[in-house]
This record gives sequence, structure tokens and C-alpha cells, in this order.
Amino acid sequence: MKKNGWIRLYRKSIENPLFQKPFIWHYFTYCLLKACHRETRIIWSAHEVLLERGEFITGRNIAAKETGLSERNIRTAQRYCINLKMIEKSTSKTTSKYTVLRVCNYDAYNSVDTEADQQTSQQATSKRPASDHIQECKEYKENKKTLVKQSLTKKPLPLSPLQILWNSESVSLPKVKSNSKQRQSKECRRLKERSFEDWKIIFRRINETPFLFGGGESGWKATYDWIMKNEIHSTRVLESAYGEPVGKKVKKLVI
Repeated sequence: MKKNGWIRLYRKSIENPLFQKPFIWHYFTYCLLKACHRETRIIWSAHEVLLERGEFITGRNIAAKETGLSERNIRTAQRYCINLKMIEKSTSKTTSKYTVLRVCNYDAYNSVDTEADQQTSQQATSKRPASDHIQECKEYKENKKTLVKQSLTKKPLPLSPLQILWNSESVSLPKVKSNSKQRQSKECRRLKERSFEDWKIIFRRINETPFLFGGGESGWKATYDWIMKNEIHSTRVLESAYGEPVGKKVKKLVI
């Protein structure tokens, strides 16, 4: 594998969904850097292996050491990249002792023209005028301003029916004031476990159980995020694990 030179990494890569999955993106970048830029013969485990352009030889243990990722993350990232046809496994060269991977569309990241220009570009980099750096700083500041403006003008998510129900049932408990994708995700999981009517009963029991509305020694109060966190909390509320409800009778729900 070539130890110097460079590869192309386009700015639009930030739009790739995998860019928001750090360890997968890290692994794919590692594949790009490991791939041979030309046909290469190497000795691996006492065997000669011919690697074509865009191929490299690896193993989960080696990749984990070189990337700092766990072997589990390496296995997951490799599966993602193969499924998305970003890399592919060479079945004819892979053995039980090592794996040969190939970067798909490798020329897009390291074209022949790119290789020919690398030496010239590297020499020119040290002589490049400071104006290039100034221009990059201007672009960065402009992009930052645009992102800040977009975040300020972005419409907030409306409260969900379940959040509205919580607010209507809450007497002395903290009310939900805003929605988020994280809250929506947890709500979806909880609504798969129990019906909307079941949650109405659970919310009422919370508001009529002294310990849950601040009656304990610490004064702690249950919150919407707390009850949405997992299924265990709602089950314990129904089982009266935090104490029996007081006041009006609450309909019992079969768990």
C-alpha cells in the first residue's frame, strides 16, 4: 500500500447518511486509505497475494488496532459498506486467515490523473499563497452563518397527542413544552407496547401516586421523559411499586 500521496474526499460527502454514523464513516475512510493505488504483490501468512488497484488485505483484529474501533464495530461497519456497495469482498482471494476487500468505484477517489498530479501538487502546497487560506476561512464563516440562520428559522415540532395527554393529566408534574425527534422515537416504541388508552390510565396513576408527584423525602417528581424511557417504569407504575394511588379510584389495567 502506498504510504504517501492523497485521495479525493468531496465536500458533498457530508450529505451522505453514513457521515452521521461516525464509526462507519471512519471505517470507510480507512478502506480508502488502505486500498492499493496500483497492482501490488505482497506476502501474507507465507502466501503471495496479488492485490489489484483498489484492493487491500485486512482482518477484523488488524482493522480494530489500526482504526481504534472495536471488532464488533468493524464487523458492523463492513456489513453496512458492503450492503451499500461501497466496498465488496473478493471471494476468490479471501481465506480463513485474511480478507481481501475492494473499494467500489475506486477511481472516483484516486484517479490516474490524481496520481500523476500528486507530486506536483504536494510541492506546490508549500508555495501556495495565504489568500487560499483566507478564502477558506471566509467560506467557513459564511456557511456557519447560513447554518445558524437555518436553525433559527426552522419550525419547531408540534406536541404529539401523547404529550398533550400528559400535560392535560399533569397537575403538579412538569409539563412537556417542546417536542423532538428523540422523544418521538421513544414514543413510537412505547406505543407499540401499550395502547393510547392504556397510557391515559398510567398518566392518571402517576398523578395520584404521592411518591411520583413529589411526596417522597427527596421531593423528586416523575417527568414525561422518565416514563417514556423504558417499559419497566410504566409496568412498575401499574404494579403500584411506587405506592398506591390516592384520591379518586383509578381504573386497573391488566398488565
